[in-house]
Amino acid sequence: MGTETVAIIDDDPSVRAFLEAALREQDYQVMSFATAEAYLASPRARAPSCLIVDLQLPGMDGEQLFRALRDDDRSIPVIFMSGYGTVSIATRLMKEGAVYFLEKPVRLQELERFVGEALALARRRDELDELRRRLDSLTPREHEILNLVIKGMSSRQIATALSRSEPTIQLHRAHIMKKLDVRGVANLVRLVTRAQSASVPNERPRVGPS
Repeated sequence: MGTETVAIIDDDPSVRAFLEAALREQDYQVMSFATAEAYLASPRARAPSCLIVDLQLPGMDGEQLFRALRDDDRSIPVIFMSGYGTVSIATRLMKEGAVYFLEKPVRLQELERFVGEALALARRRDELDELRRRLDSLTPREHEILNLVIKGMSSRQIATALSRSEPTIQLHRAHIMKKLDVRGVANLVRLVTRAQSASVPNERPRVGPS
């Protein structure tokens, strides 16, 4: 934990204090805000690993904040909470990309479990983003060679197919391995397959009992 940050948005100071204390006890870094606008205005707003937000907020409400973050391509895992939530609301929010839905009063065991799972999701997203960033760093020629490598073609076969010398292909392969930080064709295939097919799916709706 330690470096993982949780942001809380709730206009009730007693709720914020309760959640802050519980999460700091778990060694998370915590930021808290009374409104969605205050959160968005904070220079630290891009730091959180996950966000806990109340549905009913003065001004911009929780759903509006969630959609604003989504439209801004900020894929922070969001845990909604509400004293008035229903399964239908929770299901709709999950379909739109939210992670979990907690009913107030929040239970510590559920809070800790859901935050832990949301942060694990954030880590998976970060790893996938880094993997895709590395793939994007490849040149068009390296992408072409990579596609042939993962099809099982040897350097000699690739050289023939592309009308290049085998040493040139081997040099490109070495650059690809270095950029992707991987060793061995088997690991390379697994990495590329994961990047091409993996998405971090939304969890099934999780609603805390009242």
